[in-house]
Amino acid sequence: SEINVLYFSEILSKQFSLFDKYIIKRDKDEKYKFNGDKERFKGDSLLELQVFQSFLFVTREPNQSNWLIETFDYLENLNLKDDKIYTTEFLLQLKKLDNDRCKSRNPESLTYGTIDRYWFWRLDYYLWERRKEIFRNKSLDIADKYIFRVKRSIEHIAPQTPQSSSRINVSPNFLNCFGNLVMISSGQNSSLQNESFEVKRAHVEAFINGSKGGTIESLKMLDLYQKATWNEFEIKSHSNEMIDVLIKSFHQNEYPGIVEDLKRNIY
Repeated sequence: SEINVLYFSEILSKQFSLFDKYIIKRDKDEKYKFNGDKERFKGDSLLELQVFQSFLFVTREPNQSNWLIETFDYLENLNLKDDKIYTTEFLLQLKKLDNDRCKSRNPESLTYGTIDRYWFWRLDYYLWERRKEIFRNKSLDIADKYIFRVKRSIEHIAPQTPQSSSRINVSPNFLNCFGNLVMISSGQNSSLQNESFEVKRAHVEAFINGSKGGTIESLKMLDLYQKATWNEFEIKSHSNEMIDVLIKSFHQNEYPGIVEDLKRNIY
């Protein structure tokens, strides 16, 4: 009916206005950022808000609740005056909504073949948020400039089918665990597939020292290649460190089930 059409148009107009004012946009370089008047954002968390929304954009999947719809509901209920919004409160609400959506995900198995790619993206955000305590010198510069992009390919660091030159020999239990996995673009994956740890580490170092163009595709990978060697001990150590970052990204009292499921992946 005409009334329903008008009602739908009104909702659409409101959401378009909210999207235009408070949601990041992707530019021609595939970077996500806010457009327009930055003065409407109050507080010290604008950069964190921008990067967190970037993380949310790339994690969208058909079988998951659309974060934008929940965000529009939140913004509409704020009844914002003069279009001003406090970045810290907005960021905390987006994190809470994302944490709530995690209840429908499966953190109990972070192994190859069953892992939800979401956990790689989430880890990269919280590594970025803690970058000053995790990375040093040129690695920190790289982490500062990290850009979230849609990535769909999971790479083994110690390869599934190692070349004869590889000196790494790990058991299947370690081969497919979270510590030995990163998520990168399919193009980079195909170029590095079955290469040794040393070759892959040299590839990352080329990004860090500037001899290779482009950007690092995974902060988990950047952290991993701060290690000089790669064996079962290092895989276990890295896996536990990364899972600990994921665990600390939740408030244990609010999300005890998710935290316990994540802990099952610790060695």
